Amino acid sequence: MTARTVFFLSDGTGITAEAFGNAILAQFDIAVRRVRLPFVDTTDKAHQAVRQINHTAELEGQRPLVFSTLVDRQGLDI
Repeated sequence: MTARTVFFLSDGTGITAEAFGNAILAQFDIAVRRVRLPFVDTTDKAHQAVRQINHTAELEGQRPLVFSTLVDRQGLDI
């Protein structure tokens, strides 16, 4: 069985995204290759994450799964 790549994106450490994703993945009998992308807290880092995810899709011939806990602070009234 080929492992499916799973990305966990976060503007923090990525622990919450990974815990959430792992809870969902436990419902399925699939092999996964986990990639955590923490501290995606700028537009440039977000674009780099998209490039990495798209590159992985091209290499593996299937779209990876993505779990994200990113926040757009500019859209918040804090």
